[in-house]
Amino acid sequence: MNTNRLLLFILTAILPLSAFAQSSSSSSSTAPDAAELTQLLKDFLAGASRNDVAMHDRFWADELVYTSALGRRKGKADIMRELRAEAAATPAATPKP
Repeated sequence: MNTNRLLLFILTAILPLSAFAQSSSSSSSTAPDAAELTQLLKDFLAGASRNDVAMHDRFWADELVYTSALGRRKGKADIMRELRAEAAATPAATPKP
């Protein structure tokens, strides 16, 4: 699976949740862990946009089961293996002088 397609799926699934979480106007109705979870989501989206393998590893539960549009199931280990392979194949950006 192409990492860009996975990232697109993740963003499509998570962004509406992020918008919903921010729409609450009453702090008394906010869950106690809302701020921490919102920050984790923001950190994940920032890391995922640059294929940060460590951030993916932190974010996804070990028991994750992802089902692709083609019906193929993958676990966290499969997804992490693909991300690591792509990270190893992608040359690191070098700063321009």
